[in-house]
Amino acid sequence: MNLASMISDGVLALASFALVRPLVAGGRERSMAALGLGLIGAAALCGSVRFAGVEGLRWVHQALSDAATAISMPTLGAAALGLAWPRRISARGWTGWLGALAGLFVAARVLEVMASYGLVIGALGTVGVLAAGVRGHGRWPGGARLLIVGGVLVLVAGLGVGNSGEIGGVARLDVFHYLLAASNLALGAGFLRIGERAGR
Repeated sequence: MNLASMISDGVLALASFALVRPLVAGGRERSMAALGLGLIGAAALCGSVRFAGVEGLRWVHQALSDAATAISMPTLGAAALGLAWPRRISARGWTGWLGALAGLFVAARVLEVMASYGLVIGALGTVGVLAAGVRGHGRWPGGARLLIVGGVLVLVAGLGVGNSGEIGGVARLDVFHYLLAASNLALGAGFLRIGERAGR
């Protein structure tokens, strides 16, 4: 049992799920944001149970974590861009997007390049979130700032902290979880604010 990681993953799960329901009740872009946050929450919940001592979930946790890396951030990025730009993504467009991400995820797992692929696709999704935050700052300053904060926290977590080793006597994985939890709360709130003002 790893109590510290059980708690940090549990916090990440709660933060990820916190705004899923109100986001789903919104427009298409907010529903896609809910999907991205919900997938992160599912991986974190599985991780919390695993760290509580259920080691049989190790492979499930890894698969869900990889899926969250490969699908969640690019979907959040696309949803943010969909809110910030006038042209909306159609339902068919979203289906194709998610299908492509799922296919690339499977290919990355099969080819055993998930670490490199996850870094690249996650970075692209984060750039999308930041670009949308910058573009939307003039029209929706509150929501746009939240998107920017959420995107910056993702960068700090992924590039500055990582999930291996320790920092100040604390496991980097746990710091990573807490930063992502704060990021997801900011992103979810940002999507809600912008979506309500934009009517999307």
